[in-house]
Amino acid sequence: MAPGHDRPGRPAPDIPRRVGVNVRVDRDVCTGHGMCFMTAPEVFEDDEDGYGRARNDGVVDPGHEDEARGGAASCPERAVVFS
Repeated sequence: MAPGHDRPGRPAPDIPRRVGVNVRVDRDVCTGHGMCFMTAPEVFEDDEDGYGRARNDGVVDPGHEDEARGGAASCPERAVVFS
């Protein structure tokens, strides 16, 4: 595992199990690993600086909730926030 990827002090993301979720990537926490958009390209993309961001203004399309959860779980910085 690359340095900085093991974050034992950070809790696992709170990933809701419901339909109609919204997501965002906290730019203050994201360091640009790209795991969210590599894992869930239907939900996340990279911005002009290479940081992750949610597609569709953060609205997760019906049927892509599991992808959103997978993208969040893959983030080593826990930068994905659900609402």
